[in-house]
Amino acid sequence: AVLVMAIALTLSLRQDDRFAATAQLSFQDVNQDVGIVGNIIQQVTAPAVLAAASAATIERPEVIEQVRAELRTTLTPAEIRDSVEATADPRSNLVLVEAEGDTAEFAAELANTVATVARDEANIQARNRFAIAARNLRRSERNLTPVEQSALTIEATRIRALARFATPAQIAAPAEVPDFPFSPKPIRSAIFGLVFGLLIGLALAYFLNSLDRRMRSSHEVQAALGIPLLGHVRKEAMGRTAVTADDDEAARDLEAFRILRTNLDYLDVDLPLRSVAVTSSLSEEGKSTVAASLAVASASMGKRTLLVDCDLRRPVVAKRLGLKESPGLTDYLVGQAAPHEILQSVEVAAGGPAAATGEAGGPQQLVCIAAGTANARASDLLSSERFRAFLADVTEAYDLVVVDTPPLLTVADTRTLAPLVDRVLFCVRAAQTTRDQALSGKAALEHLGVESIGLVVTGERAREESEYGYYQAYEYRPAAT
Repeated sequence: AVLVMAIALTLSLRQDDRFAATAQLSFQDVNQDVGIVGNIIQQVTAPAVLAAASAATIERPEVIEQVRAELRTTLTPAEIRDSVEATADPRSNLVLVEAEGDTAEFAAELANTVATVARDEANIQARNRFAIAARNLRRSERNLTPVEQSALTIEATRIRALARFATPAQIAAPAEVPDFPFSPKPIRSAIFGLVFGLLIGLALAYFLNSLDRRMRSSHEVQAALGIPLLGHVRKEAMGRTAVTADDDEAARDLEAFRILRTNLDYLDVDLPLRSVAVTSSLSEEGKSTVAASLAVASASMGKRTLLVDCDLRRPVVAKRLGLKESPGLTDYLVGQAAPHEILQSVEVAAGGPAAATGEAGGPQQLVCIAAGTANARASDLLSSERFRAFLADVTEAYDLVVVDTPPLLTVADTRTLAPLVDRVLFCVRAAQTTRDQALSGKAALEHLGVESIGLVVTGERAREESEYGYYQAYEYRPAAT
């Protein structure tokens, strides 16, 4: 809108000044003054009809040629015709002759010249008609009685007088020299440009939106997938993991994931929650952020929690939490590391009800297993019996096992892992994931027979976050003694 407005304003300022002047002509039907009975004189014409008919004759070629001759201008007849417009005013029955010019004086002179020529042309034509009528009357006198000839002579005298002095067309008001140009009008052009640009922008936005398959809000995501919505992750929390609640932003994020942890219990009340896999359709949708932060939130509530990075192709958990990248899961699965060698711990701040009642006992420990040494057989390792036994053992040893998995549509690793856990969290990033991608990911999980699927919408903006209580910072205070 601003661009089109600027273009319109620039073009308007670069245009030459144009002036407009208007002369007014009045046309009367003098036939009404003639009392002759018969067809010698035409019938009386209504003023409005006469004005409309007269306006149509002003721009005739013979009138334009005579105007050009009197002005002695270099303009062509076509240019003069384009600069002049004659219209009938229905309110006053006047003919308005509007002329445009590069100077105020020329515009007024052109309008007055056109009006004068048109007036003279109309008067000459009317007088010629009366002269013809007078001659016709003289011829008809021969066959009349003396009385009739006397009456006809009186009418003929009146018609001959009209043939000399009739003025059916008169200049009601001559054109005056205008004080200001009518064009350009920069302010009007800028306003029109702004409105036109806004319409173009709206049309373009509507067109692009119709082509955009991305889902932009949690309402849209949930409506499209039909999966229970368990939590939200704001855009500013993407790509980082808050292990402490030292500031308000970290407290908000940690509280959101505590609520997500609680909602997981109610996803399937008949199946106790011991393990959960976090995945997404494609990469960069926040699954690793959700997995790590969910594990931190669980550990901060006093739960024995294990975070396992099973995204063996693009692991990020170790880097985000400041852990050693190896030995890790791959080293254990190939028999190059013992269980106690792959375990690492991260200290997280106590929080939630446990901290409020004083039961947390200080900082909590989050146990982590990094992805380990890179291995080209990642899919084979995750589908092996050793991994199944490993997952069964850690599920028995910990209150909650959180597994960060690869994207569903990129590799097949998650498809062998998802049926082994109690819950699956499916991450969809707002304003990035398309409807088709999300539906494909959901279909892949359903094809594997996974029933307990929860939805997490990531990357939400502040405007959308404000609609949910998840992002209100809660402060837990020690119980009063």
